[in-house]
Amino acid sequence: ASPHVSWRRTWLGGAVAVGAFAVLVVGFMVTRALGIGPAASLRGSGVFGERETLVVADFRAPVSDSTLGPTVAEALRTDLGQSRSLNVLTRAATREILTLMQRPSESTVPFVVAREIATREGAKAVLDGEVVRLGDGYVISARLVSAFDGSELATFRQTAENENGLIPSLGKLSRAVREKAGESLRTIRANSELDRVTTPSLSALRKYIEGVRLADEEGEVDRGLVLLREAVSLDSGFAMAWRKIAVLLTNEDRDRDEILAAIATAFRHRERLTESERLLTEGFYYTRGPEPDRDRALVAYEELARLDSTGTGAVNNAAVILGEKREFEREEELYRKVVRLRPFGGAYTNLMRSQIVNRRGSSALDSTVTAFRERFPDNNDLWEAEWYAAWGKGSLDAADSISRATNRTAKTLRQATRSAWAAGDLASLRGRPSQALRWRVLASEALLRSDASTRNRLNFVTDSALAAVERDDLASARQILVRGLSRVRWEEIPPSERPWTLLAILARATGDVALARRAQQGFEQDQSSLVNDPAGRRAFHAAHVALAEEKYSEAIPLLQEADRRFEIDMRYAATLLGQAHDQAGRPDSAIVYYEQFIMTPDPDPIVDSYWRPRTHYRLGELYETKGNRDKAVAHYTEFVSLWKDADPALQPRVQEARRRLERLMADKG
Repeated sequence: ASPHVSWRRTWLGGAVAVGAFAVLVVGFMVTRALGIGPAASLRGSGVFGERETLVVADFRAPVSDSTLGPTVAEALRTDLGQSRSLNVLTRAATREILTLMQRPSESTVPFVVAREIATREGAKAVLDGEVVRLGDGYVISARLVSAFDGSELATFRQTAENENGLIPSLGKLSRAVREKAGESLRTIRANSELDRVTTPSLSALRKYIEGVRLADEEGEVDRGLVLLREAVSLDSGFAMAWRKIAVLLTNEDRDRDEILAAIATAFRHRERLTESERLLTEGFYYTRGPEPDRDRALVAYEELARLDSTGTGAVNNAAVILGEKREFEREEELYRKVVRLRPFGGAYTNLMRSQIVNRRGSSALDSTVTAFRERFPDNNDLWEAEWYAAWGKGSLDAADSISRATNRTAKTLRQATRSAWAAGDLASLRGRPSQALRWRVLASEALLRSDASTRNRLNFVTDSALAAVERDDLASARQILVRGLSRVRWEEIPPSERPWTLLAILARATGDVALARRAQQGFEQDQSSLVNDPAGRRAFHAAHVALAEEKYSEAIPLLQEADRRFEIDMRYAATLLGQAHDQAGRPDSAIVYYEQFIMTPDPDPIVDSYWRPRTHYRLGELYETKGNRDKAVAHYTEFVSLWKDADPALQPRVQEARRRLERLMADKG
């Protein structure tokens, strides 16, 4: 080639080529950043801000394959969810918004509905599209549309040779959308491919999406679970499907063993999740999984809340954990945030429970009920908010009336059982164990009609034993438990559902040492790996054994340990500590704990139903012995007020309290 080619000319040509390429790259980046020319990004041109909300509509699909449109849209939501520049509304969030708009949670979200949602939520744009079948292949077309005026901001197109190529093609389309939005190319490349954050199997993805839709939107949990199980059989590492199985089973409160296996598998494959899904999985794993750890769960949910400032799931879950840790002020603050962001029915009742504990007063409770009623006038749980308001204000008659009326017209199993339990607890609080038993049996019958399991049949035994305890007939309560438990086929009850905690409580109440030890052993064998703090729950069971054995000094440090670890209800712990000190001959310490119980508000009457009247009576006796007439009168008066219409079997105690009151009042002049 000489003399036309030389080393000098070669080096010069190379330098020119590299320089030209550098100029092109710099020009591309500059025009993209400034919003100029075909490389312009929407952020560079000022159309998008730093982090914009995007609504993804369900894509139009071939008539012969109607499920493909929602599948494509959900895959795009998942992949776009990895973006740090876009806040993509999830399908669950979309469903919540449709409920707030008083529209049905539709099986599909077409462009018109998606744009309406975007306008309501202040979203910048809607991603709409279509999938067309061409022989064995597919053409996927998409467009970004302004939610404000409907103008087309950008268009995208990808092809797939066959069904197996759809997921990679959707990943490419998602990256093109993120690039057009103005996200850093380095950030986009750092994220996982779509098949790594979902599944490489389109069939598994279809089953996952349809299963979630059936469970969440149609209420067909069992059909949904069937499809989700089929999805993980097609892809055993499909972490999103495993997590959803665990969530649905937890919500249904069944099959703890499958829950543990599912959430452990999701956790093991959490690298195949978007960051949001990963944090949800870690939070759930450390809350309900095989390695419970409240602090680590709280860290995951708080990080997720920072990542998604508009989502409510992480905030609500963090509030639940704070409640378990008795950080009630922070708990209420987070529930208020849930109500402000995107509320659901339970958000209002959760907030009311916090308001009761934090002594917010009648106006706060009434305000929350009003907000609930205005937002969800037809919600099945509205009665609970009205009940909490009445209970929190001390209006026992109103609370009783609400629970009775709800039970008469109950439309759901939840309404039937919870209203019956509420009525039963109020009856017990007023010294009417026979009436309380009738209400609890109604709840147990409803559960048995729903699920004729051995666990639900066992409810009738514990209902009857509790009624005997409440009428102070401890011998009958022990006989009921011995006779009833001897007939139980324990192998038919999943270990995680065996009621060892309730049996420990009944054993302590009846002084049945053998049953207390059996409950302790049952917990250790069946459930010690399932609770947040096994050591704390061991202290709980050991304390109940010691109390049944009347070893009060031994029980006190165990109760304090369980209380310190949050593995016992704090008000129940106060009553047991008061009783232990009382029986050990330390009346001053007993008074401290009894008063702590009385002065601590509780959003539920479960502990109050048995302990509040009896604690008032015992405090009256203790203060009378100490010569403190005013406090003795106050507590006897509260006791008589609660039990004035008690069952005949309990009236002798009421009459004794009246005699003591008369004597104290006469002494006082």
